[in-house]
Amino acid sequence: MNQLSKFKYDIIGLCETRAKVESRTKWIQTGDELVIGEGNGQQRIGGVGFIINSRIASHVIEVQIHSHRIATLKLDIGRKTPLLIIQIYAPHKEYGIDEIEKFYSEVETHLDQPAYQKIVIGDFNAQLGPKDTNQRYLGKFTSGTWDKNETGELLVDFVDANKLFIINTLFQKPPNKRWTFESTNTNKTRHEIDFGLCTDRLMVTNVEFLSRLDIGSDHRPVRFTLNTKIRKKRPPIMKSVRVLHEGLLQRNIVEKDWTTNG
Repeated sequence: MNQLSKFKYDIIGLCETRAKVESRTKWIQTGDELVIGEGNGQQRIGGVGFIINSRIASHVIEVQIHSHRIATLKLDIGRKTPLLIIQIYAPHKEYGIDEIEKFYSEVETHLDQPAYQKIVIGDFNAQLGPKDTNQRYLGKFTSGTWDKNETGELLVDFVDANKLFIINTLFQKPPNKRWTFESTNTNKTRHEIDFGLCTDRLMVTNVEFLSRLDIGSDHRPVRFTLNTKIRKKRPPIMKSVRVLHEGLLQRNIVEKDWTTNG
């Protein structure tokens, strides 16, 4: 919690929680809520979830942990449909192409639902490399210092098929600050493998790679600022409703003098 107090956030997506059980916790000091899913197998691989700031907790419609790799959060922003946030932890290349393609198919099933805006965030275990001229959903600012790997190709295919913009590539940042993962080997190589995807490129106003936080991980947080405001719901309009009381009507009919002169 001390680390969280160092920066502003509304919702934090979590991956590789390696939790033993799924849990939901509300911190007494702040009122922030923690929802995490359990890791898979004896090694507790994966595990995803969210931290929800108390300021917007009342606007959360639901949080669902679908697997050790996928979680969803729906946020009521005062529109007819919610803001949908999908937190993911993608398989790395050692799992094989079939497993990675299966994972992306599962993400697609959760994308295929009504939402005002949709955003997918997390560890994609993918390197993008320089942008090709025919790639519509990548911005100009890719990590050109690293070659695109096979999982990067699959990520590009996924965003093309689902019309999702890769947020990291929409903003110019110093190349030496774009990395999100640092390996534990002696060379401590750095790569950008954590990304955000969105349905509308104008919904995001900035991306930041945060290095001042000590979160005990070989990844560092990436913060996306959304141009999405929560609208206050208008109170329902009260209309006058006239109710006909049948018994009273019958009595008036009986008691009324229906005779006419002339």
